[in-house]
Amino acid sequence: MCYELGSLPGATGIFTICPARGIDFFGQRTKLTKLLRKELNKLNVPTLIFWGRQDRIIPVSHAPIAAASIPNAKLTVFDKCGHMPMFEYPEGFNKLTLDFLAK
Repeated sequence: MCYELGSLPGATGIFTICPARGIDFFGQRTKLTKLLRKELNKLNVPTLIFWGRQDRIIPVSHAPIAAASIPNAKLTVFDKCGHMPMFEYPEGFNKLTLDFLAK
């Protein structure tokens, strides 16, 4: 999966820039996390959040914090799932997304 994504045009930049800006030797950059949490409550549209319970990149413990910070957020956590629920559980992801958009 990662190899396929990494093979797409422009992917190399994303796979190097995102980690360089978002993480450091100690994990996620606290400054970035604090900024995101401060800004999330400004979202004023219904928001669907997906998370993988076994996400090793951004721990699932961040999911309820994100959901509580965004007004009108709906959180779905996929069990036995890592960082990419849309690829790991495409049928469930697509169904929930289409149901959400239909409302």
